Amino acid sequence: MKKNKTIFIIAGESSGDLHGAGVMREMKAIDKSIVFIGLGGERMSQHGLQSLVPIEKLAVMGFWEVVINLFFFIKLKKRILKKIDEAQPDKIVLIDYPGFNLSIAKAVKQKLNIPIIYYISPQLWAWKEKRIEFIKQYIDKMIVVFPFEKEWYHKRGVDVEYFGHPVIDTSKQYQYPKQDWDGSINIALCPGSREQEIKRHMPILRQFIKQCPQGVNQSINFILVRARGLKKDLLTTYVKDLNVTISDESILQTFQKSHFGVIASGTATLESAITTRPLIVVYKMSWISWLITKGFVKIPFACIVNILAGEKFIPELLQNDFTVKNLKKHLEVYIEEKNQISYKHKINNIIKLLGDGDSYKKTAEYILNN
Repeated sequence: MKKNKTIFIIAGESSGDLHGAGVMREMKAIDKSIVFIGLGGERMSQHGLQSLVPIEKLAVMGFWEVVINLFFFIKLKKRILKKIDEAQPDKIVLIDYPGFNLSIAKAVKQKLNIPIIYYISPQLWAWKEKRIEFIKQYIDKMIVVFPFEKEWYHKRGVDVEYFGHPVIDTSKQYQYPKQDWDGSINIALCPGSREQEIKRHMPILRQFIKQCPQGVNQSINFILVRARGLKKDLLTTYVKDLNVTISDESILQTFQKSHFGVIASGTATLESAITTRPLIVVYKMSWISWLITKGFVKIPFACIVNILAGEKFIPELLQNDFTVKNLKKHLEVYIEEKNQISYKHKINNIIKLLGDGDSYKKTAEYILNN
């Protein structure tokens, strides 16, 4: 009797859980009998995944932060490899999360001949280009989500496909009409999806919330977006005495009623940008991680929207530049300009590059048929 097709799938953070769930949903639409094993969060679990550990335990970013959690990751890797050996899945799908996922790929290929598909590329074009040889040796198929990545990998001899960016899939159900900037202004705050990001970003955002009405506009409302997997108490600690709404809605939903956003650098910046609402990108990490990152990164921008545009038209307040003073200064500029015609034109040009909104379906078909 033929056994059901088994896919071992690994996502290590909130954005990977979102996109993994989208692809799993489309694979289930093709073959309802597929069995999913691996690592993921709440969204992937809704499509049948039984995660070996809660995804919240994987939300570690930065060199120093990984080092202090090294023992946990060593144990988890052993557990995953044992499960793969027992289950003998038909295919393995790795979603982003490169430090961990690439080590899994190498360990699997040294022992088993299971096809490995990497979905959402490691940013080798930004740093660690030498890892390309690692990709060529241990990854069978690469699926990228930015158009320039396909050419980059193709030139280096990697079997690569591009089906568009999944953010277009998820945004299709929403509309973002022009917002009136006169009177009440809603500001969305997206401090990140990891506990360590909250601890570094929220003290500054708290002061921004407290000081903003005094220097800019008396009628400003703040919406603090809680990423899935984050405990609400973690955010409440910083704003319980302030007039702030903590929202469990997605960024795309929140921006339907927002004029402006302050967004932690990462996947959320692209989601926020395609709403055409103006935003500021912020980020702060440990000084050790910052120094190491500065030494390795080869690109001039942190925000993927700026990378796609080839210019820094979205402000980036990183590390020591991430201050209340700078946040207020940029907000004042946006309020004065109001229409943001040039900004919206640039965003719309980027949206055109990101596909027709069927990337999940096309990715699922490719994974199952190749």
